[in-house]
Amino acid sequence: MQVRTVVIVGAGMAGLRAAAVLRARVIASKLREMMRIVVLEARDRVGGRIYTCPSTGSDHGASWIHGTEDNPLTPIAERVDADLRETQAAALYDPEQKRWLRAKESTHVMEFVLGLSAQAVELSREQHDTIDKDADFGSFCRNQIDANEKLSTLEKRLAHRLINFYTSITATDISKQSLRNYIVEEKWPGDEPLVWNGYSRILEAVAADTQVQHNCVVHKIERGAVHYHNVADNAAGTVLCDAVILAVPLGVLKHGSIEFDAPEAVRGAIERIGFGTAEKMFIQVSRRFWESGAPQAQVSRYPLDSDIFSFCQDPLIDLIPVRSGLLLYSADDLAAKLRKMTDAERKAFVQPYLERMPGYSGESITGLEMTNWLDDPFARGSYSHAPVGQLDTPADCTLLANTCIDDFMWFAGEHADVRGNAIGTAHGAYISGERAANHVLAALFPK
Repeated sequence: MQVRTVVIVGAGMAGLRAAAVLRARVIASKLREMMRIVVLEARDRVGGRIYTCPSTGSDHGASWIHGTEDNPLTPIAERVDADLRETQAAALYDPEQKRWLRAKESTHVMEFVLGLSAQAVELSREQHDTIDKDADFGSFCRNQIDANEKLSTLEKRLAHRLINFYTSITATDISKQSLRNYIVEEKWPGDEPLVWNGYSRILEAVAADTQVQHNCVVHKIERGAVHYHNVADNAAGTVLCDAVILAVPLGVLKHGSIEFDAPEAVRGAIERIGFGTAEKMFIQVSRRFWESGAPQAQVSRYPLDSDIFSFCQDPLIDLIPVRSGLLLYSADDLAAKLRKMTDAERKAFVQPYLERMPGYSGESITGLEMTNWLDDPFARGSYSHAPVGQLDTPADCTLLANTCIDDFMWFAGEHADVRGNAIGTAHGAYISGERAANHVLAALFPK
């Protein structure tokens, strides 16, 4: 009886889900003695871009569930008692008038800005082929704001500031996001809650019972073999195999860290799909003054003690209270700027924004912690998006999702998305891992 070996490269959400699907098939069928599953992970932990810091409880990577309805992660989150908290409420500050907006003003502006994405998605869906490939989402937003006669001068000024929060959402500046292909940002139905008590509990449920070989940095894949270097033992290794699921970030594929043969169409898709960088700075403060200082009238319908406030104070500055303190999201140019700073320089940068928050009374910054996904050799950035200048990003993602190289290797990851609106998400990675595993099963064990 021939034993088929399947190698999964990468133990992030996609790779772990692929392993779980393969393992379930082995257990449920007569394949127990016919399939061997090998998971190779370069890090000393699982999760990839999902990581909850054990000491602070801060999520350095994924932290939201983007659309709870029909999302495979929702029932997992419920099963592991994940504390899901909505984050739509926002208290808005006008830095020019140096005042907090009234609830009606905040709601009006926020609803308008949030609606711009839905408008762009609809335009992309209905007029995709006629929209210029160089048209960008940022210009679309600015034109919509300027043309809206229902917005006051103040509301227009704030809307122009607030649209930049889409930079953090997509990990690239809004002027670099494609309007033609903006369909990839279509919102999944349902709420978009923050996993308050750490995304790792969801990841651990997906990873349950999966055996992973850590510290194995894969550098070459060829038909029939995967070659790696174990950095812990400083030893080379090779796994002979019948199939491979390559579940590493798009940034790693772009960097060329792993050598493999691929058709020109696949190489082109990898090059054309955008891959941005979003970084998080976690700020510890001597007292959580914002919990009692935020004006309750400005905080939507959520109770004060369970809500997350968003203080949009500057075009690219958004301080969000989280479990460990305050979170400053940054992306693209701002992320690059902050990465180059020392901790002392970062404190000086944050301090003026801290002082504007309601309830502030001289509290000091006691600690800073910042991610660096761009320089992480096993990430090379954060997640995918549709960049300007491309004709059809959804088609490129679908190509990666459905391509089998040399009847041997499949791709998995948030960039390998057949639905067209799950790139850049943890559930997109999960779905892609399941799809890749099913492709492998169909190829190795045809009915």
